[in-house]
Formats: sequence, structure tokens, C-alpha cells
Amino acid sequence: RGEVPGEDRPNMFRAVNLFQAACAFDVADGCVAAARMYLTMEAGMQLVLPAGTPSADLGAAAEQLRFACEKGVLPACGQMGDLYVNPAAVVPAGALTRGVAQDYFYAAQAYQAGCNEAAAKLPSDVRPDGRTDARSCARLGELHERGAGVPLNASAAADYYDRACRA
Repeated sequence: RGEVPGEDRPNMFRAVNLFQAACAFDVADGCVAAARMYLTMEAGMQLVLPAGTPSADLGAAAEQLRFACEKGVLPACGQMGDLYVNPAAVVPAGALTRGVAQDYFYAAQAYQAGCNEAAAKLPSDVRPDGRTDARSCARLGELHERGAGVPLNASAAADYYDRACRA
């Protein structure tokens, strides 16, 4: 029947390369899809011996999310922030991570990009139109409330929570 052996199974290596190529050609959905493959360990997964524990390449995921964020996919900014707040929480249970360490300063920068204050200077100007990522604003509020990666500032935290609610 002309079947090629192995063609009935998905080729994850080829898929991630195609998504990354799409990302390189400014297709933001390709960046997001490649990042998702790294986060779900469909790409970039390594086994750490002697136990054979899986390890996720969060550095590659963060790079793809950064590209998507720069291309205006604001939820990708929030996902990148989550990587830096708690790298282990974004991968399957029991997996190890590599390429990203906890860093609240980088997380705050990512959330700041997702909250997109340039789209609305004041919290009262925020509308649920997709120009502000509500989750990024809420997470940035949490960081200001705790003083993690940003100055402890209850007023700024309240402003970011207000933005999140309005978005």
C-alpha cells in the first residue's frame, strides 16, 4: 500500500522545528506552540540518570514565550513570568527543570509586558479588549504586594489588581 514505516506516529522533533521556523518568520502562534511542546516535554526532554528522571528544557520554552510576547501575544508574557516565579510548577509532577531559575525580577518584567500599561495609562482606562492581559496584571500585583522582584508597594499592587479586574 506504499506505507512508510514510522509515518503513522507524530514526529515531535520535526513539529517543534517547524513551529520554531514559523516563529522566526513572525508567526506568533508558532512560538506559542513550540513553547507548549517544551513545557509538556514533547520537545527538549532529557532523562537524568541513574533514575531516568525526565528533565524539561524551560530555557527553550522561555525563549519561545519571549518571542511570542514581543510579537504581542500578551498571555505568553504571563506564562513566561510564571516560569520565572516557580519553574517546577509549570512542568508535569516529578520532572526536573533546566534553563530557567527562579527570578522574581525577570518575572516582574514579563508580567509588566503582559499588563501592557502603554495601552492604558491609568487603571480606569483598561478595557476588556485584549490589549491588557488580566492574569499578568494580577501576578504583577502579587509581586508588588509581597515585594518580590519589585519594591513592596501596596498602592501599586492595588492598581495592578484594579487593572486585572477591568481587563
